[in-house]
Parts: sequence; structure tokens; C-alpha cells
Amino acid sequence: MRTRVGIYLEGDSGSDAAIMRGMQQANCDIIETHSVSEALDKIRSALTHEPAPLIILVAEVQAGAIPLLIILHDLLPNLPPTLIFDRAGDDIHAVVRALQLGVREYLLLTDPDLNRELSARLLAERAGAEQQVPAEKPDVIEEVEPVTVSPGTGLPANLDNQFQWDPIGHVLHLGDSYVRLSPIEGRIFDLLLTNHNRTVPMEELVRHVLTNPNVDVEDGVKQLRPHIVRLRRKLERYPVLSNRILNMRGAGYMFI
Repeated sequence: MRTRVGIYLEGDSGSDAAIMRGMQQANCDIIETHSVSEALDKIRSALTHEPAPLIILVAEVQAGAIPLLIILHDLLPNLPPTLIFDRAGDDIHAVVRALQLGVREYLLLTDPDLNRELSARLLAERAGAEQQVPAEKPDVIEEVEPVTVSPGTGLPANLDNQFQWDPIGHVLHLGDSYVRLSPIEGRIFDLLLTNHNRTVPMEELVRHVLTNPNVDVEDGVKQLRPHIVRLRRKLERYPVLSNRILNMRGAGYMFI
């Protein structure tokens, strides 16, 4: 088995303990770096070894994650499996740019410790598996018992019988493809689908999706936005679902 090396670009607050635990559970040798240039040097150094280790990148937005990704996009044929950690969560442009550059995971400080730990571990473990099965797509799974969206539910006519949705397993079935959504993405999709052609206010999304009655709406919106961006990006791969989640500026979101 090839060695897993985790390159962690951390900010002034140091590394995140939950993310570090997840990487250690996946048997990663972790190298902590404190600048973009140092992270680049460690990545270059790791790639010169024979055989080259599996590199897993963790980069904090506040430490220069986006500039690092842009440089790596130009230097490497493929971006290493990457987790972006955003301690502030107040810049949607960072989320969009990271996804455009091929980031696998985008986590916020407000995400529970267990979620951050699990995301880091799974990212590292999948890195090894994908070397064995390079054609496998991370969002596609092979077996599920989907629940059909049946005619007569009031769905848009052009969606009838074109996909199946399992709201329990958070899985979309489109033809021969099975697309797994995260629990939060699944709750967002289910609420918007149930209320198609109606604007779902952000307050309702926060209350339904985060399942935390004590969360402040403004803080809840900040937590939801990266998940909505990831959900829309997954759906845009499929023409039948592309561009159907609309941002009704100042009001909420609508599935058309």
C-alpha cells in the first residue's frame, strides 16, 4: 500500500484537531505548513519520491487555500484529493472558486467536530481506493432501492419519470446513474423538490435542514450556503436537473 501523506496548510490558529484526527485515523503522515510557498515545496518534495506517496491536501481559506489551488491547477495534471477548511465562512466566492478548481470537501468551523473528522478520514481513505479503481466517480454508488417520484404528485411535467429520489438514503437515481447527496444536501433537495415552483424562505431552509431550533437565522444561512453550492454543482451534471435551483435574491431558493 502506498504511503499517505497529508499536507496541511494551516493559519495562525494552528491545525484543526478534528481534521487532524481524521487524517491520522486514515494512517496519514501529516506535514504541517504555514505558507503557500512552504506547502508547494512539501508537495514537490513528496512527488519526487519513488514510489510517490498518495498526497491528501488540507488547506485553510484564511491561510491562502485559493491561491494555492490556483497554482497547483497550473502545475499538476490532477489536483490531489483536497479538503478546504474555512474558519470564517463569510465569503461565498471562496466556496465557488474552490469547487471550480475541483475541491472534494469544503468544511466550515461551524460543522460539528465529528463531521470534520469523518470527512477528513473518508477523503484520505478514498484516495487509496481511487488508485485501484480510477474510473469510479466519488458521487456515484452502485446499489440503492430508490423511491420513485410518481405522477400525480404535482411535479413539473418534464420531470415525471425522469429520476427517482430516495429521501431516506439521500440518493438520486437518474437512468443508470446513482448520485449520493450528503445528509444536508439531501434535506435541502427534498424540501425544495417538495415545494417546487415556490420560493422557500431561508428561515424555512435553516429550520428544516439544520434541525437546530436554537440556531440564529443569519448564522444558519452562512452554514447552508456552501452546501447549496455543492448541491447545485452536483445536479448540473444532469440536464434534467441542471439550473433548476434558483436563488431568489433576498427571499430564498426555488426548485423549478
